[in-house]
Amino acid sequence: MKTDHFAPIVLFVYNRLAHTRATVEALQKNKGAAESELYIYSDGAKTESGRAAIEEVRQYIRSIQGFKRLHIVEKEKNQGLSESVITGVTEVLQQYDDVIVLEDDLITAPDFLEYMNQALSFYKDDFSIYSISGYTFPSPYLKDIKEDVFLYPRPASWGWASWKNRWDKSDWEMSDFAAFSEDKTAIRSFIRGGEDMFIMLLKQQKGLIQSWAIRWAYTHFIHQAHSLYPVQSKVRSIGTDSSGTNLPSTKKYETEIHEGELHLVPQLKPDYSLIFRLKDFYIPSLQRKFINWYKFGTYSWLKASK
Repeated sequence: MKTDHFAPIVLFVYNRLAHTRATVEALQKNKGAAESELYIYSDGAKTESGRAAIEEVRQYIRSIQGFKRLHIVEKEKNQGLSESVITGVTEVLQQYDDVIVLEDDLITAPDFLEYMNQALSFYKDDFSIYSISGYTFPSPYLKDIKEDVFLYPRPASWGWASWKNRWDKSDWEMSDFAAFSEDKTAIRSFIRGGEDMFIMLLKQQKGLIQSWAIRWAYTHFIHQAHSLYPVQSKVRSIGTDSSGTNLPSTKKYETEIHEGELHLVPQLKPDYSLIFRLKDFYIPSLQRKFINWYKFGTYSWLKASK
C-alpha cells in the first residue's frame, strides 16, 4: 500500500547527543523522510551546569538534512518532557490535521513513516481509534494474533501518531478525575491496559509525576477508543539505559524492529480476551504492588476484568 500523505514529524530532544544522533540517522533512512517536514523541540537546561550538553545537541540538530523542511524550537527554560510534548504537539496540530511523534531515544524501522502515514490515512474517519503506535511491547501472546495489526486500550508513547480532532479532545487537567477515582467499575475498565495505569494517573493528579502519556491514555478511555499496534514492532527504544527521564536501566521493553508492509484491517475491533492476556506485560512487581498499597491503599480491590 503506497501513500502520498506525509504527516509532519515532531521530535523532542534534550541533552543526549548520541541517542539523538542515532534516532535522527534511523529516521533519515525512512521511506518518505525527504517528503516530510521535521519539527524539533529542544528543551532548556534544568541547571547552568547542564547547558553544555544541551548546546551540543542543538549544534547537531541545526545541521540535520534529508527532510523536506526543518523547523527547530529551542526553549530557554526547562519545561520537562510532559509539558514539552503537550505544548509541542498542540502547536504543530494548529497547522496540520495529523502528526507523527518521536522522542530522542527511538530507533525506527526504514518503513516506520510509511506505516504511520498509511494508518493515519486509512483510519482517519474511524473514531474508535485515537492513535497509531509504532512500538509494540514484547509479549508471548502476540503470536496468537492472525492479522498484522491489533487494537489495545493503552497507547504507546514510543513512536506514535494521531489526529488533531482526537488530540484536541484531551482534558490535560482531568477535571473529572475526582468522580472517576470513586468509580471502581470505571477504574477496572481503565486498567484493561495494565494494572499500573490507575496508580500512574493517581500519582499524576497528586503531582508526584509529570506524565503526558497516562493522561493521553485516559483520553482514549474516556472516549472508548483504542490505539492501533503493529504485531511486529516498528520501533526500538535505546533509552532504557537509565539515561532517560522516567525509566531505570531495564531489558524488559527490548524488542526487535521489523521492516515489511502491514495489511491494515478495515473496521478493526478489539479482541478483549487477547487484551486481557496482553495486559500481563504491565503487571507491577510484588514489591511495587506493596509500595502502592502502602502509599495509596490500592491493590486490595483493583483487578482488571475482561
